[in-house]
Amino acid sequence: MKREEVEEVIENLSELGLEVVMTAPMLTKKALRFAYDRHITVYDALYLALAQDLEFEFITADGKLYEKVNNFWFVKYLKNIS
Repeated sequence: MKREEVEEVIENLSELGLEVVMTAPMLTKKALRFAYDRHITVYDALYLALAQDLEFEFITADGKLYEKVNNFWFVKYLKNIS
């Protein structure tokens, strides 16, 4: 995209009135490690890192994602839950 197009997109997004929430730096760093190590999106990795930090189960219906992170104790595949 051209610079002008990016600026226009930013302006349009700001007009939507969305609330932007920043994650804690340590959580973001952990998510980035997960994303690079597991070849997953940072979006998915943030939820994974948050679940691990909170000691929650991470339940996914995404088979491709599950195959990449299924060795974490807290990750569950929806199809395997009865």
